[in-house]
Amino acid sequence: MQKLMFPFWADAAEQSRLNAALLGPVKDSLLAEGVFRLRINVPDKAVAAGQALYPEMAGDRPAALVSFFVNSARQIQGAEAALRQAGARFHGYETTETTPLPLLSPATDARTPGFTQIAFFARLPGQSREDFLRIWLESHTAVAIETQSTFFYQQNPVLRALSPEAPAYDAIVEESFPEAAM
Repeated sequence: MQKLMFPFWADAAEQSRLNAALLGPVKDSLLAEGVFRLRINVPDKAVAAGQALYPEMAGDRPAALVSFFVNSARQIQGAEAALRQAGARFHGYETTETTPLPLLSPATDARTPGFTQIAFFARLPGQSREDFLRIWLESHTAVAIETQSTFFYQQNPVLRALSPEAPAYDAIVEESFPEAAM
């Protein structure tokens, strides 16, 4: 089993079209391809008030994130064809997944309440992968869970980029908060 993650880039004028494509035909095509544990993160009207609160990020901020599992990366061509229907630039990553704070109510086909912050991390120059993972997965995790009103916290160490021109990320984090945290 392999977890694949695909951030998408689009400008603000394209966001609603991208959301509709990802939540409609792209989702349907991915499920027809046999992916499972599909998760689609898009900013919608429910979180519009929080747009100004986005933390600084080096480079272009992704506009959406699609993640799912496949039995084998051999399934990637069909999945990528489904993702191309969105009509926006995307890159792929193979990751592992650890969920120190799982959702109490498993996700359904409905929108998860609140908002999810997605963070993309790269190691500091000169920092070893081992040191990065030790600090992030051990000490940082405890601080993040204990000091925030997070109700879901998932860490995805990147194993490899699936796109040759993909930004060099070492980790992708998904953390969900209640709407009041905005």
